[in-house]
Amino acid sequence: MQKKNRWLDIYSRWVLDKKWLWFLIVILISIYASVLTVRLPVVTSIDSLVPKKDPARIFYQKFRGQFGADDGIAVAFKCKDCLKPFVLRYIRHLTKKLEEIKGVSDVLSLSSVEDIVGEGDAFIVEPLLPDKIPEPKTPKGKKELRWIKKRALSNPLIVGNLISPDAKSTLLLVRTTQHFEDYDFDARVVKEIKKVLKENPPPKGISPLHIAGWPVTDVAMAKAMNRDMALFIPITAILMGLMLYWFLRAIPAVVVIMMTMGLSLLWTVGSLTLIGGALSPLTSILPPLIMALSLADGIHVCARLLGVRKRFHKEFPNASQRDLILQVIKELWWPCFLTSFTTAVGFASLALSDIPSIRHFGIAAAMGMMLEYCLTFLFLPHFLGWVEVASRVAKVPLDSFIEGMGNLVLKVRYWVLFITAIFSIVSLIGCKYLRVDTNLLAYFRASSPVRKGASFVDKNLGGVDTLEISLKAKEPNAFLNPHILNRVEELESWLKKRPEITKIIDFNDFIKLMNQAFHSNEKEYYRIPKSKRLIAQYLLIYDGSEMNHFIDQDYQWMRVSARTPYHSTRILMPLIREIQNELDIIFKDTGISAKVTGKTYLTQKMSVDIVNSQIESLASAMIIVLGLFFFVLRSFWLGIIAIIPNILPIIGNLGLMGLVGIPINTATAIISAVAIGIAVDDTIHFTIHYSRFRQQGHSVFEAIAHTWTTKGLAAIATSVVLIGGFGILIFSDFIPTAEFGFLCALIMFVALLADLFVLPALLALRGDRKSTGGRS
Repeated sequence: MQKKNRWLDIYSRWVLDKKWLWFLIVILISIYASVLTVRLPVVTSIDSLVPKKDPARIFYQKFRGQFGADDGIAVAFKCKDCLKPFVLRYIRHLTKKLEEIKGVSDVLSLSSVEDIVGEGDAFIVEPLLPDKIPEPKTPKGKKELRWIKKRALSNPLIVGNLISPDAKSTLLLVRTTQHFEDYDFDARVVKEIKKVLKENPPPKGISPLHIAGWPVTDVAMAKAMNRDMALFIPITAILMGLMLYWFLRAIPAVVVIMMTMGLSLLWTVGSLTLIGGALSPLTSILPPLIMALSLADGIHVCARLLGVRKRFHKEFPNASQRDLILQVIKELWWPCFLTSFTTAVGFASLALSDIPSIRHFGIAAAMGMMLEYCLTFLFLPHFLGWVEVASRVAKVPLDSFIEGMGNLVLKVRYWVLFITAIFSIVSLIGCKYLRVDTNLLAYFRASSPVRKGASFVDKNLGGVDTLEISLKAKEPNAFLNPHILNRVEELESWLKKRPEITKIIDFNDFIKLMNQAFHSNEKEYYRIPKSKRLIAQYLLIYDGSEMNHFIDQDYQWMRVSARTPYHSTRILMPLIREIQNELDIIFKDTGISAKVTGKTYLTQKMSVDIVNSQIESLASAMIIVLGLFFFVLRSFWLGIIAIIPNILPIIGNLGLMGLVGIPINTATAIISAVAIGIAVDDTIHFTIHYSRFRQQGHSVFEAIAHTWTTKGLAAIATSVVLIGGFGILIFSDFIPTAEFGFLCALIMFVALLADLFVLPALLALRGDRKSTGGRS
């Protein structure tokens, strides 16, 4: 007891008596955090989520450096006939305007695409469209237009690629320069493209323009998370403030708690900048999360102050306001430290991830929880005197309700345990239906422009994404060998049989077109020549540039591009594995190194890595956090009981996801690891107070009833405020934010019920054993 009093004396001298020193420290740190927050970078590229040293990323950088962008931006539209003169003129005009944008390397469209045309005993490479678009007013013009249409719809490099087979849909493919370390590049280019499209609207007869592609998706994700932050942070703050007032009925308490929350948020975001993080699709949930969690300790302190005040002044009539504050600090500093620490451990487990954004999120969130604890016990106490004086006339709601609930819970404890068993069984059944699947386009509502644009290209032009295949030989000129090219043909044939693949383009297409053109455009010559010498001769005649996107100058490295309308990890990752297996078979003993690469592959791989990383982090967090119960409670029996209410929210969350079809993806995988830290808070407060009351000689039932009465208001207030704070996110148009809010609110609701009903019911079993003479 003397040690505790000595500790309180030290706290009183170095904290309460040094008010202005602590104010100065908080102000200085807040100014520094503000500077860091302003400097927080915003990344819009999925590339930023992939570790820089990842071999797949390094290889992709080399691949893209050789062949150019595979994540181009498609500008697409529909009309009755996309080969009409007025449409072709608009395409040419738009192509020129888009090519003027800084960062655009070239634009592939019907006006810029090359066509290989036979001419006598040779062939020439020329644009599909002549300098002057012919008009159908004259017989000559009609003939030229028919000839253009025939060439466009018979050229495999054009049909199904730039124009649909029915000629009713077309696209312009904007290819960008290399920009791996410039994470704002996509945002700037997409903005300029949209500006060009706005300034050059399509003429009558052309549908509204659609824009799609990886950069468009990346930028839309960044825009959505910025919009959510700007909208929901103030709304969440207002909602939390109103709910706090309803529970505490003391404006000073609300102001103090909200002030602590604001500083915690500022310091946490500053910490994210300090550790080299950025605002990304994975870290965008940090602000609302910290806002919600940083309220918990302040609510417990203020609620306890209101609850202790009457009893304390009655027992100690000569006690000062400082004595009351010290009494609250004495009761709560240790359980609040444990709740903050366990929550921080739950977040810190994410630091084990290889994904930079997840690692930064975990570290910053863990720092935020400990910073919030420091603010609660080093800064907030200076305002508690104001709270105590102003709240003496406040009547806290739910007092009578809470006083009666402790005994009621004990009366219905067997029903509580029965319902808990049913809930657990249903949740475990739901877990069987869980699926791992990431589809970034599914993050947007069906009515969103980015979703509409991608759907249009997927439906009408074969797909917005491509799977890239790298074929690299050991020696130069390997891909002049007909034997090797026939192996590539074998790969093409296999890919064409896959329903997930809609279009394939590679070096072979150019060779076959040259061979056909060289032989007077006879269809039977659309094949790979048998002579290596003839292939080399064709390449000497070819004077175009498009082929450079599919073969290097030494004919040693080839690109095969396979277009797909699918974006789901559940579909694409098995396909990628099957393609790789087929590559190993086809190019066995040829000296060709064959592998799948490209932006789509990298993104799918990243999604799988993120989910696997979160599963590992969840396991680590559960072991560490739940292990703390045994250390803190110093009781194996009590530790086992305390674990159960914290497992229920996890299995309830996963079970509901399985039953309603919410997949484990890059957005939802992080929730379970986070939930471990969130769910334990009230359990710690409940069990520590229960243990203290039992040590004073009270019975199990008396300890449970007293704990319910003492901790019930803070637990309910904290949980309801968190549920409200997370629940408001459900109204976001960005599905990951909405799902995160919904699932976190669900976890808090289940955790509250588990702590207030299941935990007391389990603790009461010990009282049942004692009443029947069992060993304790």
